[in-house]
Amino acid sequence: MSGCLNELLLNGERLPLDGATDRFDIEHVGSVSSQCGVVPIDPPHSPGGVVAWRLAVIIVGAVVGLCLLLLVILLVLFCVRRRRKTRHAKGERLF
Repeated sequence: MSGCLNELLLNGERLPLDGATDRFDIEHVGSVSSQCGVVPIDPPHSPGGVVAWRLAVIIVGAVVGLCLLLLVILLVLFCVRRRRKTRHAKGERLF
């Protein structure tokens, strides 16, 4: 493991980050430190990052939905206009 541990609990019992207890010997393996620096407010794998992704997906979905709705409206208007022109043309007989 690599990172920072602030507190270590096992079955609700606090374990020391250095040393041993009557039941456990605790060893550092990797680059683990108990001196934690400033933690970023919104790391990429935090719940806040997930919320940001969900919000982005919702916004993109709304934009795509509005574009499809606009496309359908334009298609309906085009069909109505075309139908009116053909009916108007059939009504005007020159011969």
